[in-house]
Amino acid sequence: MFASMLVACFVAAGAQQPRLVSSEPVHDFGTVKQGEKVVHTFVLRNEGASPVSIQRVEFSAPGMTTRFNPTVPPGQQVSLIIAWDTSGAKGKVKGEAVVLLGDVAQTQVRLVLQGYVKAPIEFLPMGAVFFSVYKGDRADQVVTVVNNEQRPLNILRLEAEGNHFVANLVPVAQGSRYELKVTVPPGTPPGRYMEAVSLYTDHPQFARLRVPVNVLVKTDVYVNPETVEFGQISLNTLVKNPSLMDLLTQTFFVKKRQGKFEIKSVTSSLPFLWVAMTPGSPSETFRIDVGLIREQLRVGKISGNINIRTTDPRFPIFEVPVRGEIQ
Repeated sequence: MFASMLVACFVAAGAQQPRLVSSEPVHDFGTVKQGEKVVHTFVLRNEGASPVSIQRVEFSAPGMTTRFNPTVPPGQQVSLIIAWDTSGAKGKVKGEAVVLLGDVAQTQVRLVLQGYVKAPIEFLPMGAVFFSVYKGDRADQVVTVVNNEQRPLNILRLEAEGNHFVANLVPVAQGSRYELKVTVPPGTPPGRYMEAVSLYTDHPQFARLRVPVNVLVKTDVYVNPETVEFGQISLNTLVKNPSLMDLLTQTFFVKKRQGKFEIKSVTSSLPFLWVAMTPGSPSETFRIDVGLIREQLRVGKISGNINIRTTDPRFPIFEVPVRGEIQ
């Protein structure tokens, strides 16, 4: 009997609690042009027996604003209007509005606006190209330039900002669609190159369209990434929170294009580094973990190398730079 009464009391108390719900917490606005304002009204209903207070709304994307009634009476509903200025948005987007409530039982409600924002000029699949090739190989990529405006877009010329690739422009539909073909020739020397190609147009707002070209040419045995970067580290913070040391561990890989090899030794010119390698037997890929020994750290720049000796006669030694700063 007592248990039944206790359950009934809990049920009654739950019914008294405010509960703000939306029948449509996610709204897809489809496709709009960049710069258009998306406006949608979310309907929020208080299904509890006491008023709900909306304190404020926080947004995950710039350009989002809202209007709302701060109080929702029990059993009533209100409209929460969210507007999104898409001037700074592009491509597939998702903006979240977190409605913060003045209630302990329910602290927030999440609402989502999502869709596709079409820029005046689009680069498909993206506005940059990335190459990762072995020495002696050729690689090609195509970027499609799409004009989404009614005004024709004429690309007058292109200019390569670098000499480790070749670029050509092919009109697919003059004024509206072009293909930018980028090629890394087989004779490109090993290294990492951050270059670009610029397209010069007759558009008053977009006279120059710049497409970054990132090229990595690898030898048959190579290190990736090529540098260990620790960034800026606070020594006082590490002393107070030693567990943070694990988060500072950096990892790079030594790989061979084909066939197994061995790493004979891994050493460092920096005494406050520890280095661990796996596996310990011949392999095509080795993982190198690099960490810091807290007790040996001193304030100043981190500048040194990790030296790797291998059994491959063509690539017997690698030097991996180590950079950072202890503050």
